[in-house]
Amino acid sequence: MILSKRIFAGLTLLFAVFVGSGAAFAADIPTLTWETGREQTVTLGGSTQAALWKVELKGSTGALDEFSLSRSNADGYYVYTLNLPQNFTPGRYSIVTTGEGVGSNTVSYVNVVTSHSYDPLTDPKGVGTLAVLAFSLLTYFSTGGTDSSGQSADSSEENANTLDANLESTLFDRKGPLDYREGRSRYIRELDFRRYYAVSELATRSRVMTRVVADGTYLQALIGPFSFIFVAAGIALGAISAQSLRPTEIVPHSLSLVLLLILLGVFDALAGMASGVTFFLFALFTGHISNLYLFRGAIGYVALGAAVVLGAGSIRPLRRERDDKYRWERLSDYLIVTILGGWAAKGLVLSLDGLTHQHLAIGKYAALLGCVAGGALFVRYIAEDVAFRLSPARVEYMHPTQLGRQSAGYFTAGLITRLLLSSLFLVAFFGISWQMVATLALISIGPILSRVSAKFPNSSALYQIIPVGIPGLIFTNFVGIAFMHWVATLPLLSHDKTRTIAVLAALPGFVIGLFKLFGRHPKAGDTRWYVREKNRWIYRSLGPVFFTVAVLITIGRIA
Repeated sequence: MILSKRIFAGLTLLFAVFVGSGAAFAADIPTLTWETGREQTVTLGGSTQAALWKVELKGSTGALDEFSLSRSNADGYYVYTLNLPQNFTPGRYSIVTTGEGVGSNTVSYVNVVTSHSYDPLTDPKGVGTLAVLAFSLLTYFSTGGTDSSGQSADSSEENANTLDANLESTLFDRKGPLDYREGRSRYIRELDFRRYYAVSELATRSRVMTRVVADGTYLQALIGPFSFIFVAAGIALGAISAQSLRPTEIVPHSLSLVLLLILLGVFDALAGMASGVTFFLFALFTGHISNLYLFRGAIGYVALGAAVVLGAGSIRPLRRERDDKYRWERLSDYLIVTILGGWAAKGLVLSLDGLTHQHLAIGKYAALLGCVAGGALFVRYIAEDVAFRLSPARVEYMHPTQLGRQSAGYFTAGLITRLLLSSLFLVAFFGISWQMVATLALISIGPILSRVSAKFPNSSALYQIIPVGIPGLIFTNFVGIAFMHWVATLPLLSHDKTRTIAVLAALPGFVIGLFKLFGRHPKAGDTRWYVREKNRWIYRSLGPVFFTVAVLITIGRIA
C-alpha cells in the first residue's frame, strides 16, 4: 500500500522512530522491532498539522493504545510517545495515523518482542518515579523528620555529635527488670561494654557503620548473647544466596531469600550488613561479578540489607520517653515508619533493575517486599518499646545519644566514598552526561555545607516556614511529580527526558536543604508554630490529613 502524498509529506521524510535495534524497511511500509519495557518514540511534523493527528498502536483486536503528544519544538516537530510495559503481549502490530479530513493510514508495522535487558534511559516514566521517590526520601532524611516537639533534627555541626538525628533523649538513672537481673552477670556486662566500645570508637570514623553496629542494642538488651544468632544467620543467608545465583545473575531470583535478607536487616542492621557483605564476597570469588553492571547490582543488594532500618531511624525515633504527648507521637512513629519504610524498601528493590540493566525476577515482587518490610518495621518498633521498658539502662548505655565528633579526615573520606558510590549509581541510570554531574552536585553540596553551617547566620522566621516531616515529603513529591509531567510534554527523546527529570527531581530537596542551613532552629524557648500550645489543635487535626496524602502517594494513587 502506497501512502498518500499528504501523509507522506507530513511524516518528515516519512517517519522517525527511535529504537534500540532491529529496524527492517520493506518496499512501502517499514517494519520495526520494538522491545517491551521501553518508551517508544515517533517524531512527526514539518509542513503538516501534526498536532491534529491521532497516532495509535493497533493489533488484530483493534486499537491498543494511543501515543501521547508533546508540544512542538522550534522547527514545528512533535514527539509522540508510547510506553510499552514489560508485560506487553509480544506480536505483530500496526502504527496507524488519522488526520483531519484523512482516513486511517498504516504508516508502519511493529514486531513487539519481550526484552530481558533494561536500559533506564528508555524508561523516563519509571526512572522518574524512582527519582522523585529517592530525592523526596533523601530530603526527609536530611531534615530528620520531626520529633515530639515538632523540631526537625539538625544536620548541622550543632547536632553532628548525635548518633541518631532524632533519637529521643532518655534517662540514665532509670532501670528495668532486665537491668537488675543481667547486671549481675560479668559475662553480660563484658558483652555490653564491647558493644558500647565499638559504637564509641566508630563514631569518630563512620556515622553509617556506627549506626549499623548500634542498631542491635535492643536485641542484646532483651536476649543477651543470643542476639548474635542474627549475625550468624545473616552470614549463612549471604552464602546460601550467592550459591543460588544463576549464570549472569547477581540478585537471587528466590523471593524467600530476598525476603529473609530484608527481615534480618530490619531487625538488626548488622545482621543485614553481614549477610550482604558475605553475599558480595562469595559472588565475587565465584565469578558472578564479571562486569560493572553486576558490580553495581551487588552493591545495591548489599545496601538492601541495612538501608531499610537505617532509613527508618532517620524517619522517626526508634524509642521515646513517656510524657503527656507520648501516645500521639508514638502512634505517629508506628504509622509513618510502616508506610514510608515500606515505600523506601519497594523503591530499593525496583532500583536493582536500573543498576544491573536487567529485568530481574524479583522486581515483580517489589510491592510485596515493601509491604513485608513495612510490617516488619512495625514489629521492630514494638520490640524497641519492650526493650526500653524492660532494660532502659542497658539500651541507653550501649546506644548513647551523644558521641565524639567525626574527625575532618574521616568526614572527607566518607564524603569521597559517598560521591564515588553516588556517581556509580547515577551513571547506571543516566549515563555520563552534564545532567549526571549536575545531579551529583545537587546531592553533594548540602552535606559539605552542613559541616560548617554553624557559622552561618540563623533565621528563626525561615525555620518556621521550611516544610519538614510529612508536609515536607508531600511538598517535594508534588513538585517532583509536577516536574515529571512537565518534562513529558516537551519534544524530547526518551534519553533526554530521563536525564532532565533526574536534575529537576533533585531541585526541591536541594532548595530545602539550603534554606535549612540558614533556618536551623527557632528562637530560644520556642518551637515550630504548629506545635505551640495554642496551635496544637492544628497539628492534631491536620496530621491525619497529611498522613492520608502520604499513604496515597506511597501506593501510587497520586502520581
